[in-house]
Amino acid sequence: MRSYGYFDFDEYVEIKDLEAEYNDHQEVYRDREFDFCEAERLVLIEKAGIHPRSFNNAIENLIENNLVKRLEYQKWAVFILPRNNKGTKIYYKRDFLNKKIMNSYKHERK
Repeated sequence: MRSYGYFDFDEYVEIKDLEAEYNDHQEVYRDREFDFCEAERLVLIEKAGIHPRSFNNAIENLIENNLVKRLEYQKWAVFILPRNNKGTKIYYKRDFLNKKIMNSYKHERK
């Protein structure tokens, strides 16, 4: 979803309810929490390499892990850095993520 993400200053300021005089585009862009994604479902399915039946579960998993938020039909807020429910930024270590991926596949032992 990040591959198809974009930043819209006016929409971001409106969603975040920033003050009207807060118009420093560079500062807002630098400090933003998310970008927008409006990619079509089939495009995301192809890019992710998943089966169409897995799409809804994949999206729900992204939402549960605070990686995306549904704004409207086929429009998402894709977070730059995920945050937990307390608002603290979450950092994932590469080894942790690789282990999670490896655990999701069955391996044949020789």
